[in-house]
Amino acid sequence: GVYRSSDGGESWTLVATGLTNTRIADLLVDPTNPDILLAATQTAQVFSESGIYRSTNAGASWALLPGSPSARDGRVLAAVGATVFAGAVGEATTRGGVFRAADGQTFTRSDRGLVVMRCRAVTSHRGLPDELLVGAAGTFREPGGAYRSLDGGETWQKHSAEGLRSTVYALRIVTPRLRFAGTSGGVWRWSATEGGVWRQTALTTGVVQDLAPGLAQAESVLFVGDD
Repeated sequence: GVYRSSDGGESWTLVATGLTNTRIADLLVDPTNPDILLAATQTAQVFSESGIYRSTNAGASWALLPGSPSARDGRVLAAVGATVFAGAVGEATTRGGVFRAADGQTFTRSDRGLVVMRCRAVTSHRGLPDELLVGAAGTFREPGGAYRSLDGGETWQKHSAEGLRSTVYALRIVTPRLRFAGTSGGVWRWSATEGGVWRQTALTTGVVQDLAPGLAQAESVLFVGDD
């Protein structure tokens, strides 16, 4: 479920009223209103309502949002202004992809141009208001990698035709000219000053589940969490 701390992490309280699925994959706090939260949930056979849940009272209660990913496996969330994006992996009988809510509440599909629909990462950067990246898991027909949208999620194109072809679990745009990917085979780096292609870093093993860039004034600092 979702737990809330009001004392800097010293103590925690379960805030799960209305969450019919408590397998939480990601949380997003509205940058303009901290009382509004979104929770992406993962699939489980014992649950019937996976998708994206919303709270308007700092987590005291939750409601499933309309049009939540029918893949029943919401993985990740990202906000670009008032617009919220959700990525979903999908299952054998359901289709994952990218979903968009212009009002932050009602989701519709936004995956024109995506070839791989198993989306495990969504990210944006405030310095790039129209650009988003998604990371995808591969299939037996198409390798994983990264996709990029330059029109606010309306259309997508491959962002990793050269180099990065692994399942991408995490993406971070550190600056408009520097980004990293956490994959099934370590960490990859993309830099506009290095030709704008993905290159594998010295960390080549482990499944990297998350990336945490350092402060803006320390762009060379990067933390990773692997499996």
